[in-house]
Amino acid sequence: MTKIRAAFFFCLVVFLPYPTPSAASPDIENDQLSELIRSQKQQTDAYRELNRNYPAIQSALRFLASPELSHATRPLLENPQRMKMLYANIGWLLFFTIFRSWRMSKLTSSYWLRTLLFKTWSTLVFFFVSFIIIPYLYLGSPYFKIIADILKHFY
Repeated sequence: MTKIRAAFFFCLVVFLPYPTPSAASPDIENDQLSELIRSQKQQTDAYRELNRNYPAIQSALRFLASPELSHATRPLLENPQRMKMLYANIGWLLFFTIFRSWRMSKLTSSYWLRTLLFKTWSTLVFFFVSFIIIPYLYLGSPYFKIIADILKHFY
């Protein structure tokens, strides 16, 4: 029975006529095109209005379009150590998840302040190692140059 169904669907796919592009009316295509152009113009106007109202967005777009940023990111993008850094971050995440779970199991729920302090300092350590130590070990000073440029631009 399944072979008959498969043969039937195969015949439907192969032998049914396909609609041709000339079957569509030119007026319908022009209407769709004009609607698409109109919606794109509305989106562009909304984007320009957003940029006009928020100077922080203007500043960020100028910074992202600056040639200094593209020149500074080139050494990072061409660095052969990028994948090793990714593997190190994944290993760090796994290790720290296991460490944090083990340590949380040692804390009792009656000491809520101790639990809160542990979660706070462990989160700070995790982010410090993930965003400062590991990138510095694998990418070196170009990473800090980009971070300094970003901080200088926004602050």
